[in-house]
Amino acid sequence: MASELDGFWIGINGLARQKGISGPVMSRRIARLEAQGLIETKAGARNAKLVNLVAYDRVYEKTRDVVRSMNAQQSDHVPKTSDDPDPDPNEKCLSQEQARRTSYLAEMARMDLEERQKKLLPVADVAAAVRACGERIIAAVDLFASRADEGAAAVGKDGVVGMRTFLKALARDYRTAVAHELQGLAEQGLAGSNNGPAA
Repeated sequence: MASELDGFWIGINGLARQKGISGPVMSRRIARLEAQGLIETKAGARNAKLVNLVAYDRVYEKTRDVVRSMNAQQSDHVPKTSDDPDPDPNEKCLSQEQARRTSYLAEMARMDLEERQKKLLPVADVAAAVRACGERIIAAVDLFASRADEGAAAVGKDGVVGMRTFLKALARDYRTAVAHELQGLAEQGLAGSNNGPAA
């Protein structure tokens, strides 16, 4: 088991910061768990005491659940008075962390669903589609050079007015060509996704 957990060793002060409690409180907690044989520590740099984060979380979760169930049994028999101490401040941290984890899992599930529904696409697919669109647009722009003779003829015949008319026609043809190219690209993409493996 130790080999599985070797990557998660952390100093007591670092663990205290992660859990939102003071270093001395965490130090006492670790000493108590270590004395009970529930957790192991090892020496780190400059003789700092290191605790395995995963082992701590597992042990502390179990011991906290036992304490909670004992407290629940006691509260059934002993009415709460105004002199009772405030609840453990770590309970608030725990509930916040559980809420954050629940939100995280819900967001992960939402993203998985949207990816299966093709509402969310991998960045590589979007980049490939943008590249393909750019290639189609450049191909349409390259057609301008092939119509240079038409432009020269329009200027020779009607001057500036002829050039303006020619450019309007060229812009219209360009928009039509780009729309046609992109429509073809979209149809290829739809055909590819419909023929792909079912999610």
